[in-house]
Amino acid sequence: MRNLFLLLVLGNSGFVAWTLWYAEPATDVRVVQKSAGSDISLVDEVTESPSEPPGVEVAVSPVEELAVTLGAKSDLPIARCIGIGPFSELVRFSQVMTILNSAGYAATRRSEDGDVWLGHWVYLNYVTTPGQAETISAVLAEHGIVDTYFDPTGEDGEVLSLGVFREFERAETIRDRVLGLGFDPEMTDRTRPGTLYWADLTLQSEENLDLEPLQAAGRIIRLEQRVCDAPDG
Repeated sequence: MRNLFLLLVLGNSGFVAWTLWYAEPATDVRVVQKSAGSDISLVDEVTESPSEPPGVEVAVSPVEELAVTLGAKSDLPIARCIGIGPFSELVRFSQVMTILNSAGYAATRRSEDGDVWLGHWVYLNYVTTPGQAETISAVLAEHGIVDTYFDPTGEDGEVLSLGVFREFERAETIRDRVLGLGFDPEMTDRTRPGTLYWADLTLQSEENLDLEPLQAAGRIIRLEQRVCDAPDG
């Protein structure tokens, strides 16, 4: 009996020793389920999505901060450059510059080559000979239209000029009277090449100038406001 007991003790001790020295270490084989249709993965392969701790503000870049600042100020008036003109006479232009600067506008001078407006030109087409021009002029003179001119060799060609008028109403009156006599007059702007002067100044968003005070007494000058031309280069 004693011998059998010793054999059992020796056998158990041998099994424990074999387990400690030769058996492979145990592996954690816990698994988690991936999304539908995918294979399973080991726990060590699963990574958690990073999340921001509550109460932490995300940093805003300087560019984004500047955009927000400009957007907040979008309702402020926006300055723009406006040119007043054109003026073909330097003396009159200087007078207008004095008026603008006296009113608090820092106006600057700008000149350019262009077409100087002379007025509204009324004329008859297809007057081909001096004899024809004299006959028509005589008929018009009987009805008070005496400002006629014919030059078959001029740059305008075969036309009989009935006058150049700065006032549109006056030009329109002459045209209608000639039309009533059975002729077919034309009316267009009359210009010549020359130098034009502009007064450039800064206005706020919706500000506009009253151009009437800039007109010369007893005369009508065609004035307009337009965005300043970009400087050369």
